[in-house]
Amino acid sequence: PGANVMMAMNALQETQWEINLDLLQVICDFELDSGQVLEGALVRKYERIREIRPKRHFQDAFYDDEDRKSKDTRGTVLEWCRRIIEHNANVFWHSWVCDFRGRMLPRCAKLSPQGDDLDRALIRFKEWKPLDEEGRDWLHVHLHNLMEGVESELWGKKDHLSNCHCCGPARKNQTFENRRQWVEDNLKQLRSIARRPREHLGLLGLERRRFGKRTDFQRLAVLIELDRVWTEYEDNGGDWSRVTSGQPVYLDASC
Repeated sequence: PGANVMMAMNALQETQWEINLDLLQVICDFELDSGQVLEGALVRKYERIREIRPKRHFQDAFYDDEDRKSKDTRGTVLEWCRRIIEHNANVFWHSWVCDFRGRMLPRCAKLSPQGDDLDRALIRFKEWKPLDEEGRDWLHVHLHNLMEGVESELWGKKDHLSNCHCCGPARKNQTFENRRQWVEDNLKQLRSIARRPREHLGLLGLERRRFGKRTDFQRLAVLIELDRVWTEYEDNGGDWSRVTSGQPVYLDASC
């Protein structure tokens, strides 16, 4: 491998990751050592977590009783989350390998950016950076990509004779500007979903366990982050340079 390949691998292996506590608190309950089930934010706890388990409303999205292997795997992921939070100060690294093409792969796909939907949703960068307006725009693009094809009366009806891109569901093959605009035009509805996800399980695709290439938990994670960053922006007087985020944004890197 050339020097540039090694520099890329070193950059990946130096990258610190953390468990997305904002998402975890929404979809899971936390049983503490005392047996008490934590109510509220994790930052308020004074005991160690004994077990992390899905909230009742999200259990059907987590587990399929007929697929024991998948159920065990997701149980393992939640146990790893518990250990990372309790014993590793909520920070961890991935070990990476490079194949003969120069493509980088984590040795363990679980809780990695190349894992499945739940794995990707549960992680974010430990080192948060200021968003600025450019970062906000890319967060909006990322959310639009995750919302494509999601039908709901919340978006209003699309007039096929109109060039309006804000009506109707998010559509594929849009320009980045149209993607950003759709999120801004539907910002109120999107933030409402983030605050009350239990009322929108069908819209989010979290009413049952689904297999294949899914983005259901990722969709919820980014909606929660969208609401958080806009709340922080409003609270600080409207300055995006003072809003930080650790949310990874995925873009197709083909070619």
